[in-house]
Amino acid sequence: MLSSRQFEQNFPIFVKWSLWLVILFGVILRITNVTSNFMFFYDEGFYLNFNYPLLEIIDKHPPQDLGSFMQALYAVLRLSLGTGKALWFFIVDSRALWGGLDFFVFPKIVSTLAGLLTLPVVYLFTKRMTNSQATALLSAAILAVLPSHVLYSRLAMQESLSTLFFMLTLYFYVFPKELTWRTFLSSVLAAGVYFTNYRLIIVPLLIAFTEVIPGLLDKRLPNGRKLMWHTLIFFLLVFTIGSIDKGQNITTTFSWMFRQADLGKSQLDPINFLSYPYYLFRLESLVFGFLFFGNLYFLYKRDWHKAMPFLLVCFLMLIFSFAADKAARYLCVGLPLAAMGIALLLAESYHEKKKLSVHFGAELLMACLLLSLLPKAMAINRSRCAYRVVVDAIKMINPKAKILSTQPWIQNLYVKDRGDVQELPHNFESLLKRYQQGFQYIVLDPQAFISYTASKEKFTFRLEDYLAFLTQHVKPVKASGHFDEVVLERFVFEHSENLRTSLDFLNSRNKQLGAIYIYDLKDSIGKMLALAAQQTKKPSNE
Repeated sequence: MLSSRQFEQNFPIFVKWSLWLVILFGVILRITNVTSNFMFFYDEGFYLNFNYPLLEIIDKHPPQDLGSFMQALYAVLRLSLGTGKALWFFIVDSRALWGGLDFFVFPKIVSTLAGLLTLPVVYLFTKRMTNSQATALLSAAILAVLPSHVLYSRLAMQESLSTLFFMLTLYFYVFPKELTWRTFLSSVLAAGVYFTNYRLIIVPLLIAFTEVIPGLLDKRLPNGRKLMWHTLIFFLLVFTIGSIDKGQNITTTFSWMFRQADLGKSQLDPINFLSYPYYLFRLESLVFGFLFFGNLYFLYKRDWHKAMPFLLVCFLMLIFSFAADKAARYLCVGLPLAAMGIALLLAESYHEKKKLSVHFGAELLMACLLLSLLPKAMAINRSRCAYRVVVDAIKMINPKAKILSTQPWIQNLYVKDRGDVQELPHNFESLLKRYQQGFQYIVLDPQAFISYTASKEKFTFRLEDYLAFLTQHVKPVKASGHFDEVVLERFVFEHSENLRTSLDFLNSRNKQLGAIYIYDLKDSIGKMLALAAQQTKKPSNE
């Protein structure tokens, strides 16, 4: 195994400084324009709308002393525990306690801070693992400009925070090897991972993997005592906290997990096991994907220590391949490990017995990797959407306009009265009732291909009920550019249930799939009723 001193001597100083600049650029990609008040995904708006009536009361009548503050805090905690992401909802809802109810970028700032903190954690983890500053620097640089991690560091979603907690969980468990107070800290952080995202109930399984598999491969006994206490403390925290307020968190979370498991069984398709490997190539870069699977070299060499980041990510991909959704974000917690694995592979080329030409080849490959990641990372930084633009355009025409939207949880953030933007009904009868209640516009966006398809399968082209007629026969009042190619690609793979269907959708020649449309409700209903009348007359004429 290459010693730290030999590796540092072989690694050029200008490459080190270049990697520091890459990390700095990655920081800039995360923080620039992060406070712009725009959202991409349904969940971002849903989190901000959750418990809004209660939060509005707290905001209008803020706590005047410690006692009333604690009461408000406990109320927010109780409501957050009724979700599968209790810690995240608690953090998002806490904005009302300091007068930031309408400070909608608060969750994005939390994500950005978590994403930035993950970089030094990965650096320290890799340095402790390899005893090499250069390898640690390379792993942090790769993660700094990794498109997916840049994206999750800019969204008002929990992925960035759960990734930070997960990497800290691993760090404090792996170092040191003995059972110490750090093991307890790792268990607490693991509980934080779970309460940030219920799907990560699998954290003890991932920890067990890191403990047991290397031991089996090296033909040594794992530290069963350490693993036992870590797992015990984790579940003690999960069930103790989950039992607060009559155990609503346990009831809600486990019911939802069982439902997801049943849905996953009904949607098993062999091609879906390729989803996560495919995402690495398409959402990051081809070079990234090939280098990640280049870690098979360590398996060939039986270097299990260096292969562990790769094996852990593969294990994570396998687990989530059984889920109903094959969402790209589920792999977020494994992205730092993927970056570490690639850094270890490139560092292997600097073994003292290798030729100078091999060193140059490794540096060239390193440069190609970082350059291949930059275009998408920069595109994500520049990406915008038109949810607010559309609402503002309608309000310019009629300040009192009421809107039916396929993305109401985001668009209602941009109006004074949230009742002015409501969910678009799924059938024509309900649409008529909404028209009678004074709604005047329909806003249709790519979310329709998730929630309004005729087949109930995501990303099939035919929309349900009246929407099929609307999109084919009614001219919109306005059509706006909305999701660019990079965002649409992300949007699809963040909601994918079937890889084949998702690819068919993205490969369609229809270039307007990422657009957003405004329809006049009165005009639309008139044309639908006229068509219905024509179809009713046809049998009598024949």
